[in-house]
Order: sequence, then C-alpha cells, then structure tokens
Amino acid sequence: HGRVHRIRSIEDARALHTVLGPGVRLAIFGGGWLGLELAAVARGQGAAVQLHSRGRILGRLPAGVSEYIAARHRAEGVDLDFGPLPDFTERRDAVEVAGHGRFDALVVAIGMDPNDKLAREAGLEIDNGIKADVGGMTSDPAIFALGDVANWAGRRIESWHNANDQAQVVARRLLGVATLPMPQPRFWSQQFDMLIQIAGLPD
Repeated sequence: HGRVHRIRSIEDARALHTVLGPGVRLAIFGGGWLGLELAAVARGQGAAVQLHSRGRILGRLPAGVSEYIAARHRAEGVDLDFGPLPDFTERRDAVEVAGHGRFDALVVAIGMDPNDKLAREAGLEIDNGIKADVGGMTSDPAIFALGDVANWAGRRIESWHNANDQAQVVARRLLGVATLPMPQPRFWSQQFDMLIQIAGLPD
C-alpha cells in the first residue's frame, strides 16, 4: 500500500518526503547513519518518530560517541527502541508494528549487502564485496573495482568520499601516472544542528 519505504534512490527519497509532516507517525528500522538522519529530518518536519535498532545505534563507533548521539535524539523527541526488530503488518490505512502500535509509514534502513552478482559471474574473487588490492585491481588484472562494492585490501567502506578517492587512484593507475596513497577514510553526517565528522577508522 505504499506505506513501507526504503531509500535506495532519489525517487525513494521523494516518495518519503511526500509522506512526512506534522502529526505523521513514522517508524524507522535501523540505527545506522541513514536511519538517524531520517529521524532528524522527520522530527524537523513535525513527525513523531520511533526508531528501532537491533543494538546500540552506530554500533561501529565507540560506545561513548554512540551514547552521546542517542541522548541527543532522545532530547529531540525520537523514541529509541533497542533489541530485536519487531514484526510489522502493512495495511491500507496504517503499518502495525507488533507491540508498538500503528504508524503512518515505516522506513526500513537496516543496511545492504554488496551487489557482487556481476563480479561473481565474471569469476572474480569475492570477500565481503569484490576483493581488490590497494589500487583497485581484482583477481583479474584487466578488471578494477571501486566504490561501496569494492573490498580494498580487507577494507570495504560505504561512503561517497571513499568512492571518489578510489576513482582517482584507479584512474592514475590505468594511465600509468604515479599513484598517491589513499587518504584516510572520512565521513560526515548532519543530524539536527550536529555536524558529526569522522576521520580515520573508528576502531
């Protein structure tokens, strides 16, 4: 019935945008960056938000950082629920989340698996994405991989910054130009009036 959403494209975002507004009840499954950013945007538009996370939010970050961000969301009126994700039923007039009531919409933001189908069909080595060296070369020296699906030397980072940096490394390598070392991973997120910035790996 169009009440369960995911965010994979600009069209998905626009469809959700038409739903949000004052008085709307929104459930979000997922305590990662996307779920939290959606919660902040929805609260800013006057929606009531309940966010469900299988563990503490942003579980890859140090616990103190995670707790700080969780406290800020609570202060902004986001209802946080930790534990197994509840069952839900989508009906014509609402989404019923088991044990939590009825919502106007539900966003499922529980992460995604790397789409390595084409790489598998090409016979490339796979390990949490397309396995590549620090310059993007896969197990086939004629094929390079970069972006969210690429696992460079045991590290797969889902960030547009990382994809841009990898593209420059691969381009220089293909052109035979001296390659530069990859910059430290970096990431940012805007939630309410917090600008959260990360440089390097959280662990």
